Amino acid sequence: TANIASLQVLKDSVVGKIISCRRVPQVILVTTRYQPAICIRVFDFANGQALSGATLELVSSDNKDRINNITDSAGYVFIHELRWGAVCQLRVSSAGYQTYNGELSGSGKKEIGLL
Repeated sequence: TANIASLQVLKDSVVGKIISCRRVPQVILVTTRYQPAICIRVFDFANGQALSGATLELVSSDNKDRINNITDSAGYVFIHELRWGAVCQLRVSSAGYQTYNGELSGSGKKEIGLL
């Protein structure tokens, strides 16, 4: 499909070096076009404290991807599901704060301070 970047068939001798348990005649390695994880930290802009339970909504510009997530107790959320090169509209909200609307692309760490 469109999300597959490459397929590799690993034969007997290579598989034994990687899996080193029981004998397997071959393994098919599928590399997808998903980009590396994005780590987003949401915090209170006024005092820098993490906002746990903040809601994040990502929608790709072509509307093929929709991801909803909630920050953990340290204010972090990790996104692994984005297609490679996808540009998304990001919406972050938390009770008592203004909603943040912006654009998200690439990988790595992002920080968002809510007012």
